[in-house]
Amino acid sequence: MKTEYVRKTLDPVWKEFQLSLGRLCNNNPSLPLHIECWDWDSDGGDDFIGEFKTTLAEMRTKKTYDLIEPNIQRKKGSKYVNSGQITINIDEFKVHSFFDYLTGGTAISLIVGVDFTGSNGDPSSPSSLHFVNPNGTPNEYMAALRIIGDVVAPYDSDRLIPSYGFGGVLPGTNTANHCFALNFNEQNPNTVGVDGVLGSYIQAIQCVKLSGPTNFAPIINRVADFASTVDGGENYYILLMITDGIITDMEHTLNAIKRACAYPLSIIIVGVGAADFVNMNLLDDDEGKMGFKRDIVQFVPFRKYTSVPLAQLAKDTLAEVPKQLLQYMNMKNIKPKPPPVFVQPEMIVQPTVTTTQPTAPPS
Repeated sequence: MKTEYVRKTLDPVWKEFQLSLGRLCNNNPSLPLHIECWDWDSDGGDDFIGEFKTTLAEMRTKKTYDLIEPNIQRKKGSKYVNSGQITINIDEFKVHSFFDYLTGGTAISLIVGVDFTGSNGDPSSPSSLHFVNPNGTPNEYMAALRIIGDVVAPYDSDRLIPSYGFGGVLPGTNTANHCFALNFNEQNPNTVGVDGVLGSYIQAIQCVKLSGPTNFAPIINRVADFASTVDGGENYYILLMITDGIITDMEHTLNAIKRACAYPLSIIIVGVGAADFVNMNLLDDDEGKMGFKRDIVQFVPFRKYTSVPLAQLAKDTLAEVPKQLLQYMNMKNIKPKPPPVFVQPEMIVQPTVTTTQPTAPPS
């Protein structure tokens, strides 16, 4: 670990920083720590000022240390006191983990959004991204739903997955709907498990007319409305959106994401097909340039995984969810609940009494 350098002062004060106990001392407070202090030079020839050794156990009570430069100490002998002093203030606190929240009862709930825009191609054609092959080979939408859903679904106790489509014209209507229940039940869009989602998708693709444009904001806002009703840490939502096209309501989508950052929600976007998804980097704001309160979006192109095991898709898309959940819980100052205590039931043993009748003496 190396601190920043402080210019133009002989009495520097460094910024505080955080280290896990594992990284600092391998979770052993008695492990020796070696700390050095250097005088920074712009030409790279930093000058060694001094060093000291300590342990975390010692730093819990001792704050100020002498900086010793061995070469100067050898030259000056007993007259040498130090080359300066360092005062260290430590504050230890527990950082809760993703696992702490799961064991404390936080449920991870999956919500699905599927792109029904015309750029996917006629579903009856084998060249379409929505073609349902009679031989059972899944299309890219089905494969992404299966691999990600199978990882997330076990953390959802009720196994109910609200599922939506966007960009399609429903039977009996004339205009594109940008947030419709995949099972056509607007009052109850839940499907049971990943198999239920796939079943609703296959039925919908047979009767929904593909249209457009590709608008993300309606579904994100619908899910954000839902997530806004939960603020105690009991649920965390993952919106999985699968799309083949370029977003046409980018400004509205960015505003929807900014709003969603305040709620227990992460958004995973999987791009299928060969479209240019370069603008997705605006949503997947890893560098913090968009001013979102949290980085809640993860985008991956499906084509990246055509030559590797599909399990890698789930690993990459879900990799940031634990961090995003912890950011939300810390932002709301929500602590994990203690894990439930399972009481071993008492075993009651009923003794069996066997009575033996005496044998009659021989006559």
